[in-house]
Amino acid sequence: MIMNIDLTRNSIVRILGPARVDVIEGRVLIVGTVYGKGSSIIIHRVRSYGLKALENTKLRVTLGSGACIEQPSEGEEVIDEWLRIAEEVSSSRKRPIVAIVIGPVESGKTTLTAFLANYMVQKGMKVALVEGDIGQEDLALPATVAMVIPRDTFVWQRELNADYFKFIGYTSPQYCYGLIIRALGDLLAKALSLGVEAVVINTDGWVNSPQALEYKLSLIRWLKPTHIIILDNNLAEIFKSAIPPQIKVIKAPRPAKVRKRSREERRKLRSEAYISYFKGAKERVLRIGEVKVIGSCVLSGKRISLQDLTNDLAISDEVLNSVVYASLYGNIVNIVLSGSAREINISSSRYELNIVRESDFRGYLVGVLDSKLEDVALGIIKDARFRDEVIKVLTPWDGEISALIMGRIKITSNYEDFVRVGKCVI
Repeated sequence: MIMNIDLTRNSIVRILGPARVDVIEGRVLIVGTVYGKGSSIIIHRVRSYGLKALENTKLRVTLGSGACIEQPSEGEEVIDEWLRIAEEVSSSRKRPIVAIVIGPVESGKTTLTAFLANYMVQKGMKVALVEGDIGQEDLALPATVAMVIPRDTFVWQRELNADYFKFIGYTSPQYCYGLIIRALGDLLAKALSLGVEAVVINTDGWVNSPQALEYKLSLIRWLKPTHIIILDNNLAEIFKSAIPPQIKVIKAPRPAKVRKRSREERRKLRSEAYISYFKGAKERVLRIGEVKVIGSCVLSGKRISLQDLTNDLAISDEVLNSVVYASLYGNIVNIVLSGSAREINISSSRYELNIVRESDFRGYLVGVLDSKLEDVALGIIKDARFRDEVIKVLTPWDGEISALIMGRIKITSNYEDFVRVGKCVI
C-alpha cells in the first residue's frame, strides 16, 4: 500500500515497519538524523520509529504486510526530549565523551543509542558506536560485542558492519558478565586510540535482579563513562544513589509504544544474522594440536594415552576400542568416543569423567583468533575426526588461524541457535 502524507511543521507520526518513506518535500527527523527532499528511509519489519516534520513536509510511504502509520497521542513520542539529551551530551566539556545507555528489555535502548550517535555524526563529530547486547547483537553476531565508527548516519545498527568485535560465546550476560566488561573495555580503548570524540555504548536489558545491577555498576566502574542515560525511572534513582557525581546520570523518557519482538522474531533475527554472515564461508581443515583451542575441556587438556586410561579407570574393552581421544583437564578426564560405542561402562574413584562423542562437536560456534590473538572471525565446527586428528570449521576467514575460542552455543543446520550451559564445555 502506498500513502501520500502531508505533515505540518512539528507534527509527529509513528511508522511501524516494514515500510519505505520517501521525502517528497520538506525535512523530517528520525532516529537523530535529518532527511531532506529526495531522501529515502527503510524501516525493518520488527522496528517502529517516531518521525517529526521540521517544516511543512510531503511524504510517500510504502507499507508492507503488517505495517501501519499511527498518530501518537500526547506524550507518547519522546523525540523532543531525546533531542535535548543528545544536545546536552554532545555539548559536554568532558572529552572524549563516553555515554552508556541502560534500560530494561524493549525500552528503546537500541533506538536511543542510534539517535545519540546519529546526532553527533551530523554535528561533524567522530563517533564510535559500541554494541554490548550479546543476545541481540546488531553490529555483528549474537554472542559477541562489537564496535563501529559510522561513516554516515543510519536508521538501524544492522545497516552497519562492525569494525572490531570480541567473541564472548554466550547469549545471556548472567553467565559471563566479567568477559563482557573486559571485552567492552578493550573496544572502548580501541575507539579512543582511533581519536574519536565520543563513544556511545548500548547494553543488554538484564536489569531486574541484584546480580544484574551489580553487573551494570561494575561495567560503569571499569569503563568510567562521562554520562549514563537510563530509560527507567526506578533504575535512574538507583544509579544516582550509587554513582559518584563525576558521572552525569540522565533519566531519559521511554517511548510509550515500542515495537515488541516475540521470542520467535528474536530467534528469526539471530538466524538471519548467521545466514548472512556465513554466506560464502568455506570449510577449513585444521590439525588438532597445531591450532590451539581455548575454553574446551577436551582440547585444552593434557592429552593422555589409552594405557593411562586403563591404569586409572575401570573401562571395558568394548568401550576402550571406541575411544578416539582422551585428555586430563584439572581433575576431569575427558573421553571422546566414536559413534559405534553402544553402552558406556566407565568408572573412576579418582577423577570426574566427561564422556562425549565425536559428533557432539558438530555445530558449536567458535571465535577465530589470528597470530596476534585478535578476534578476526567466527566459525562453526562442522566435524571433528580425532583418528585423523583434524577439525573442520566453516568460516569466512581465509587467513592464518592460531586459535579457536569455544562458545556455549550450537548452530543447527538451518542456522537456528541453542545454548548448552554446563560445568564443562565439550
